[in-house]
Amino acid sequence: MRIKFFGILIATLLAVSCERNIPMTENIPETTPQVMVPESGTVLKGYIRVKMDEELTDTASLGRLFPDLNIVSIERTFPYCGKFEARTRAKGLHLWYDISFDPNVPLTKAATDFTHLEGVQYVEFIKGIRPTEVPYPFNDPQLSKQWHYYNPGSEDGKYLSGSDINLFNAWEVNTGSSDVIVAITDSGVDWKHEDLASNMWVNEAEYYGTEGVDDDQNGYVDDIYGYNFCFTSDGAFAGDISPENHGTHVAGIVSAVNNNGIGVCGIAGGNGKTQGTRIMSCQIMTEGTDKANNERAFKYAADNGAVISQNSWGFEDPEYFPQSLKEAIDYFIEFAGIDENGIQTGPMRGGIVLFAAGNDNVSQAAVAMYEKVMAVSAIGPAFRKASFSNYGKWIDIAAPGGTQIGNEVYTIRSTIVGNNYGGMMGTSQACPHVSGIAALVVSQFGKVGFTNDMLWDILISNTTNIDEYNSAYVGRLGSGLIDAYKCLSKEGPNSPNPVSDIWASSISNAITLKWLVPADVDSGKAFGYDLYYSRRSLEDLDPDNRSDDVHLVSCRTGILDVGDTVSTTLRNLAFDQTYYFRIISYDNFAHRAPLSKQISHNTQQNNNPVITSKNGTSVTLKAFETKKLAFEISDPDGHDIIATFEGGSNAASAARNDNVITVTINGPYTSAGTYEAILTVSDPYGGVTNQSISYTILPNTAPHVIGVPNNVYMKNKSESVTLDMKNYFADDDGETLTYEIASSSTSIIVKPTFNEDILTLQGNWFGTTTLTITAKDALGASCQTNFTVLLRDGKQDFDLYPNPVSDVLNIRMGEEQLVDIAIFTVTGAKVFETKGNVSPFHPVQVNTTAWSAGTYTVIIKFDNKQIRGNVVKL
Repeated sequence: MRIKFFGILIATLLAVSCERNIPMTENIPETTPQVMVPESGTVLKGYIRVKMDEELTDTASLGRLFPDLNIVSIERTFPYCGKFEARTRAKGLHLWYDISFDPNVPLTKAATDFTHLEGVQYVEFIKGIRPTEVPYPFNDPQLSKQWHYYNPGSEDGKYLSGSDINLFNAWEVNTGSSDVIVAITDSGVDWKHEDLASNMWVNEAEYYGTEGVDDDQNGYVDDIYGYNFCFTSDGAFAGDISPENHGTHVAGIVSAVNNNGIGVCGIAGGNGKTQGTRIMSCQIMTEGTDKANNERAFKYAADNGAVISQNSWGFEDPEYFPQSLKEAIDYFIEFAGIDENGIQTGPMRGGIVLFAAGNDNVSQAAVAMYEKVMAVSAIGPAFRKASFSNYGKWIDIAAPGGTQIGNEVYTIRSTIVGNNYGGMMGTSQACPHVSGIAALVVSQFGKVGFTNDMLWDILISNTTNIDEYNSAYVGRLGSGLIDAYKCLSKEGPNSPNPVSDIWASSISNAITLKWLVPADVDSGKAFGYDLYYSRRSLEDLDPDNRSDDVHLVSCRTGILDVGDTVSTTLRNLAFDQTYYFRIISYDNFAHRAPLSKQISHNTQQNNNPVITSKNGTSVTLKAFETKKLAFEISDPDGHDIIATFEGGSNAASAARNDNVITVTINGPYTSAGTYEAILTVSDPYGGVTNQSISYTILPNTAPHVIGVPNNVYMKNKSESVTLDMKNYFADDDGETLTYEIASSSTSIIVKPTFNEDILTLQGNWFGTTTLTITAKDALGASCQTNFTVLLRDGKQDFDLYPNPVSDVLNIRMGEEQLVDIAIFTVTGAKVFETKGNVSPFHPVQVNTTAWSAGTYTVIIKFDNKQIRGNVVKL
């Protein structure tokens, strides 16, 4: 039976950028419902949340009302809830809807469309709040790429704050212990990897023993870092571990060495001073074969000290689960951490077996569905189910595994073979997150009496609810997203201290709130906060029964310490209004402190956006030229800016790059004249600024001839001649000209090539041709000149052509000469004579039409020389 791993290696990711037109949108009227944006740039694109009247809750028609939004889905924010539906409707929660649409559509455009729809009560952008600057706890250079450990969110909404395992807080409690051994039942782990070697399990009896001998008498020879249970071609066990990427990647997530100044971090990889959790490689798959004794791997791991079995693999047939494998798994669960006498010798009595749920996006999977193993599903960086992850009520828990959305991939960073690092995605990557956290829990609480059942309960009981992001998979992704910090915390009876003081400041319709992290007797500090705000007093606020005009946002303390400042900004509030605020702090077990005292603060008026010219607002250019003007756009209130452009002619266009608008004037695109363009910038609240741009395009001046090339005489085919076109053509506009050349001869006498203004003529065939050169400017205006090229054999003193001749005979000299020419019949009779200058371009022409057919002798005398040749008269 074939097995398969649940990881996907990402080799290459190509990105394509393109210039775009300036987006256009309508202005939002003054009656626009308030929209809460917790922090600049962190709003989730492609999503809004609206509250509608009862009459509008027929969502099937909304997509047809707004075709420009390309609506993907419309779902109730609070889904149907059975026996609690009546009270849900009584509170009006069924009127809230989450609307997903094309993320390229501006949020302000979507908000405008819905606020114009009668019956819409509220429009909200979707996003939580988070602290600002975050120091990384260890010096591993690629830790910042491991979003799955700490995810601060991203401006484009593709990463949502908190969609991680909350590892940084957990590391303040425990970073892993070498007393804990995790069996990586997978392809082989690279035990020599620079970021894994220090945390590898080492069988010292074999390491220091005799090669080829079972020194510890455990039934396996030379099993130093584990064992390779794959079969070789002759049916024997391979024995020696063969390092491969998949197993090495999984191992790095569990326990790559931390704080060593290289590579990545592992969840239970230590702190640089103390060793982390140890990795045992139990290889069951290798390149070239997927056949192995998987069952032996579990028993080997249990008998040699492992208490956690990490498995990111499964069978292709989801119904295939052999009894032998089931019994081997049961053996590990029962006897891991226990010696042959039934005495607990490990940090935990009994073992835990974790399996990846699989990557087929289906509701079943072999092995992972077994009720005694912990099945792990995968989520992406925005709390949503990974596109590939299997699902079902048999899933126990979720963890980050990366995802793929269209052509974009979000991977998990870890170790791969050969001291390298790479990204993979899959439930193969999600599962070792839970195994690593399990190792932290056993490191923290492990002792005689600590059991695998206790560990199981801790893991599945300390999660973050992700149902609101996965309404189609409620109850089918496990108990939630695992939270490492919660798993290491002990529930105490006390709630955190209340938030004592709140400071507020405002810019335009945004209010920034700050407060100090309060202490907690049980866990040291508050875990998170519920922030309530409204335009009416909150003195009588009941947090459990708030009215529709009281808004709530939540955030976590993250890695801030007691006394540090939490800061968040509420945006898109109403202008010139008073808002009231109260905050509740809570711990990681949802014990809530009393409400803070109420404070109030006013928003300010809206200010228009600003356009600043960087190199002028007018330009004059020649007809062939292209010139650019740059404008910086900004908004004093920090609002989003919409820019539009009216060019005045086809010559003007505009492109936006962040907050710089580049206006390009292309002279050739329109006729001469003076034009005006208008650049307009606006905010979503009606603030508008216009900038006039004047540009003048001068009339085009055609090129003209300033000289005629001399005729070219070439004496052999290998000869070449160069001519500079600047000596023959000029353009008063100063533009660069292009050239074309035509020949009067059907034979290719010379081969012409242009390199900018330089023409090269390469000899090719004997003969004469007239070359015509045409010079053109950018607008196509042109002029031309011509000259003659003669290519002859320079070794000959003269030429007689055509030969034979029927009418006119040409007599041409190789050099200009004063000559005497006489022509005789075969009997010696003279039929022609002349005297004069003869040159290559000025031959003597003799009319032979009256001559009889036959052979004639031509005698030429010059410089005391005499040469002769024969010609045939037809």
